Amino acid sequence: MSRSQPVSAAQTHPHFVLCLAAAVFAQFAIGCQSRNLPLRNSFRATVYIAGSGSHGGGELWLLNAIEPQLERRIRLAARPVALTFNSARDEVYVLERRTRELLVLNALNERVIGRVMLPGSPSAMVLDPGHTYAYVAVNEGNWGQILKINLPARAITARLHLAAAPARLAVNDRGNRLLASDPQNRQLLIIGCSGTELKLVSKLAMPQGPGKIVTLPYGAQAFVLCPPANQVAVVNYIQPALITNLTVGRAPADLALKPDGGELYVSNSGDGTISIIDTSADNISGLFLTGRDPQGLAVSRHGRFLYAANAGSNTVSEFRLSDRSTVAQIPVGLRPSRLAIGPFGLYVFVQDMGSNDVAVVRPGLGAMLTLLPSAPNASAMRVAAFRVPAKIKLQ
Repeated sequence: MSRSQPVSAAQTHPHFVLCLAAAVFAQFAIGCQSRNLPLRNSFRATVYIAGSGSHGGGELWLLNAIEPQLERRIRLAARPVALTFNSARDEVYVLERRTRELLVLNALNERVIGRVMLPGSPSAMVLDPGHTYAYVAVNEGNWGQILKINLPARAITARLHLAAAPARLAVNDRGNRLLASDPQNRQLLIIGCSGTELKLVSKLAMPQGPGKIVTLPYGAQAFVLCPPANQVAVVNYIQPALITNLTVGRAPADLALKPDGGELYVSNSGDGTISIIDTSADNISGLFLTGRDPQGLAVSRHGRFLYAANAGSNTVSEFRLSDRSTVAQIPVGLRPSRLAIGPFGLYVFVQDMGSNDVAVVRPGLGAMLTLLPSAPNASAMRVAAFRVPAKIKLQ
């Protein structure tokens, strides 16, 4: 029997009870948007949520991102640790730590179509800009490897052995540099990844606990979040050097880059603030006040709005970036932690870790439209949007 099986939506746990007025408003708003949506018959958008399953393994939950509702659950052998979407191939990639494999799902028919066995426990994954390769970090104790996986061939084409356990990965827009954070040794690994080989170029000393990495869409700068030090490290990865360490608020939790690369936002969970970094001057240029314990951040596609999930106050903050004003503080579920913005900016999807649900927020209205069920102990959430060939009928 296959280890990946669909489960009907009827088996999900009950939704939270919403007031009648909110429910009527949600149906009206969703209905108006879906009727006017372009390409509706040839376009699909899905929110993928990876988490635990009731059978002791893992599950991938699929939500409709256009007409928000739960569509399907896919059983997995183990709880996923990461997932990403390949828009060039309409494929979803899921990392399973316990089974040590990379699963490949066809986004059109939502079925597992391939597996790549890994030589260790995976911890992170990123795709190259051409969407031909995936880079996967695997760990074995204090040792690790970076793998380069040819996605069309489903094969590992290069390996880089390290005396370190990489935690987070990022690749630059040209696709010739891979960056890996090594929190145990307080360093950033800079790896050449063009061609068929992986080559360690440099190691840069970092403040304590380097984690998430963001690269600019131009130039050679990257920003590394270092939560234990309350800092963001700024580096040049082509002429390897640490440029500066920027002190932000207490216990920084996430980074989000404005699409044009001009500003970087840092959620400070210990302060209830968001630091604004001017990436051209490498300094702190402003501050937003949020709710308690801000975690995940998301910037709208055109860079007009910033959203913050406030785990301590069960709200989402909405900010207008043009004048740095607060638009709304929106109540959602319990302990919101992750955010994902849907296609056309219609909805913001909020992962509520405390209540195992997803809040659907309508930008500009300052209100939550509805709550949808979610996989327990969710480890990742991604939105995928793609065209559906004419021969495939949408259900």
